Formats: sequence, C-alpha cells, structure tokens
Amino acid sequence: MSAPLLRFESVTYRYPGAQAPALSEVSIEVQPGEFCLLAGLSGHGKSTLLRAACGLVPHFHGGHFAGRVTLAGLDTREHGPARLGALAGVLFQDPETQLVMSSVRAELALALENRGHSAAALARGVEEVALALGIDSLLDHTTHDLSGGEKQRVALGAALAGRPGSRRRADRPPAQAQP
Repeated sequence: MSAPLLRFESVTYRYPGAQAPALSEVSIEVQPGEFCLLAGLSGHGKSTLLRAACGLVPHFHGGHFAGRVTLAGLDTREHGPARLGALAGVLFQDPETQLVMSSVRAELALALENRGHSAAALARGVEEVALALGIDSLLDHTTHDLSGGEKQRVALGAALAGRPGSRRRADRPPAQAQP
C-alpha cells in the first residue's frame, strides 16, 4: 500500500477567540485514488478540516493547532498554502467565501500567480480552465455581478487552475515559459 495522500494525526484546532475547538483529536487517512465523503451538521468542523488539509489552518486563520497534517508527504505546518495548492484544490459550498479578486480573470489567475508562473503560462492556464468549464465568456466580468451558479463555477475554476495533483511535483518550481 502506498503512503496516504492526506493524513491527519490527532489534530485539534481552535480558532482565535473560540471557546471550543473546531476539530478535536481528528485522525484520518485518505489514500491516492480513494473517494472520501465528509458529511456532518453545520458548524461541526467540515470546512475547518478542509482548511487544515490545504494549509489555511493555521497559516491564514491563526488560532491554536496541535497534531499533524500531511498532504502528499508535506507537513502543512512547514509548507504554506501556495506550495500545498500545487497538490490539492478546495471548493467550499459557498463561493462567496472563496472569491477574493474583483474580476473572473484575476480570480482564475491568482493560484498561478502565487506559484510564480510566467505571464504566458498564467494566460494559458486561465484560458484552459475557463474553456473547460464554459466560463470563457465571463473572463472580463466582475465577480460581484455573477449569479450564484457562475460564482460556483469560477470558484471551481480557481481551485483547478493550478492543476492540483498534476504530474508536476510540488517540490519543483513551475516551468517558466519562454516569450
């Protein structure tokens, strides 16, 4: 059996100022190619678990973190969200919580920019994901003016734009395209 793609080892996490932990002693392993369903009541840690899996917890949110999370063998405490984003993308239920840029094109480009892709590779990646999801006509629209379904597709595009889990290994920098 191969090493797990995602491993949580006794993870406990409390958001800053929270009385109770959002995660308490969570241990789970997900193998490559395995399908995993995460279900539960609202407010019981599903989104927090995903945030921890991609390094947003604790890097972005702060708070108290104990235990260990590894994604493709990388410890999420030692590697930030930009590095981990080459391995996994996250799509939350509400796209409003994910869209941070003012235009669709900028939103799709953000993950690629964060990983240092060249302008040519960035433009190609944005175009590829927009065409694949049928949102190429939205590239020059503001994210504020999109419908809920359009926002969801843009958020999905942003998660996929960097081609997480592609054959390029996370420990190598992206290839720089020549102009």
